[in-house]
This record gives sequence, structure tokens and C-alpha cells, in this order.
Amino acid sequence: LNSGLSRARVELCRGRLTGWPGPDERADAREVGIHHIFTYLHMVANLLSSSKHAPRCECGCGPSGLSLLEAAAERQQRRRMARSRTGRNNMVDATLAVPSAPAPAPTPPPSPPPARAPSPQEDSEGFDLFAEEAPPSLSERDWKPVDVGGSVALLVEQQLAVWDSALLVSRWLAERPELVRGRHVAELGAGAALPSLTAALCGAASVVATDYDQFSVDAAARAAQHNLAATGCDALGRVRAARLDWKEASAPGYAPSFGPVELLIAADCNYYTKASPWLVGTVLAHLADGGTLLLASRDGRAGLDSCLALLRSHPSLVEVSHHTFSDQDHMWTFERR
Repeated sequence: LNSGLSRARVELCRGRLTGWPGPDERADAREVGIHHIFTYLHMVANLLSSSKHAPRCECGCGPSGLSLLEAAAERQQRRRMARSRTGRNNMVDATLAVPSAPAPAPTPPPSPPPARAPSPQEDSEGFDLFAEEAPPSLSERDWKPVDVGGSVALLVEQQLAVWDSALLVSRWLAERPELVRGRHVAELGAGAALPSLTAALCGAASVVATDYDQFSVDAAARAAQHNLAATGCDALGRVRAARLDWKEASAPGYAPSFGPVELLIAADCNYYTKASPWLVGTVLAHLADGGTLLLASRDGRAGLDSCLALLRSHPSLVEVSHHTFSDQDHMWTFERR
């Protein structure tokens, strides 16, 4: 929960920290922040509901994480009221007490025995709800199938959102595997890394799923490992995840840790106008001569127009096609020459 709130706080405050010019971008940040809050609240609720110490809900159908949270809040409120009453009683006793000779110093109590670790058999009062636990294994996580076309459905963690452009690009690539086969591929702002996984299934020589957020990088690595184990498709073993900062990648003297690649995918990467030069700089730093850029986005995204303008104005990039998925969803193809 703390992790979700921290991520949300970053999104909500980033507009003030980076000086965005318009309210639309701050609204986008609030929307992303609220999404993070509810994602992590859902995870906490699932954790509490699966606990053997969780109380039963009022209808008796099963454990209720919400009831456990309410009970914890009630206990905290009772402790706060008890401390308040104790403080008032001490004040009254001090006011009414009659001065007397000082009492002899009390004998110090014996040292308490060393604390022992609670055993698994202890009741709910001895259960530490917020103790650190080992992360769940791949098989213990909740996965949802995503149909990208073809005979294999890819698996994505339940807690992760699959954005429309990423799904549309994945299905578009699955119908045209010859565009990917044998090529080195990278994805920017991968998130759940669905296009990266699809590219591997299409026969890419190598795939790098990148993101600025380490949480997404770890999620992409887990998705590649779990899909490899679930499908037995060795091609998914060619996917690796890496953290990539667009601002650093567009700075002079930047040395790429991978590439150059022959196919670069940027799906749903246009949210911040200020990041457009960094996105274009990252493209130029990692796209090989003769390589192809697939930029997919929905109409009205903040920074989309400025990003397209920068790409079209660069002398080494040529726009070769504009594909329309729907009235709102589009993909632009650029080649580097």
C-alpha cells in the first residue's frame, strides 16, 4: 500500500516539480496516480482476504479484508482514547494530591526474559499483519490471458494494465511476423511488455523491454519467464528487461547498453509534452540505420503532436505510413535512412 501511494504521489506531484505548462497533463498525472492507488489497494485486499487470521464477513461467506482493516482502525481508536483518558486522570491526580514526604525509590523490576519469535500456532493477536514476506513465486501470482492472435495466448499479471495501443500493436505484429523475424527489437515504455513478448513469438532475434519504472522492468522480466515456462516456447527466452531513462539517453555522450536495434516499438508513450524531446532522442540513440520505428498512440495524448513534429523534422527519419486502428487509435511508421 505504501508503495502504491508513493508511486501515486510521484505522479500527482510531478507536474509541479517539472513545471508542466497546462492543466491537461496534470490531470493525466492524477489519473495515473489514482490508478496506482487502486491497483495496490486491490493487492492489499487480496492479501488480507487470503489470510487465515482474517475475520469472516457479516454474511459468513468468507474472509473479509475490509473487516480486518476496520477492526484494526477501531483498535487504534480505542488505544488513542485510552491514552487520552490516562493523560487527563494524571493531570487531576497531580492537582489534588497533598504534598507529603518523598517516597523511597522503588526497587527496579527484574529484567524481562528475552523476546521469543511468535510461533505459527499463535492466535490472531500475535499475527503481524505487516511483517515482511518473501515475494510470491511466478506460479503463485495471478495471471490473465491476453489474446494477441495466433495459437498462443500470452499471460500478463492481473495487477498490470494492458493499454489499448500496446494490445493493438501486438495483434498487428502477430499478423505480420515477417516484419519481426530475425530482427533485433526493443520496446520503450514497455509496462506489461505485451508487444515485446509478441515480437519474440514472431521470431525476433533478440528483444529488450525497457521502462523507466523499476516495478515495470521487474514485471516484464517476470512475464517473460512465466510465459516461457507456461508455453514452452523457447523464443520467449530471448526477451530481457532493462531500465532506460529517456532523459539520460538523449544527453550528449550517452553510451547505449543495447542496440542499435532494427525495430523499435513505442506504444502509449506520449503522456508528457516535456518528455517529447527525450523520447525522440532515445529513438535516435537506439535505432539502427535502416531500422523501423512503430509509434502508436491515441488521439489527444499530451505530447503526441510535438513528438510527431520532432520525428518528421529530423533529417534521418522518414515517415512511411500511418495506420488507423480505430477513430482514436493510430500508429505511425518511421524509417531511419
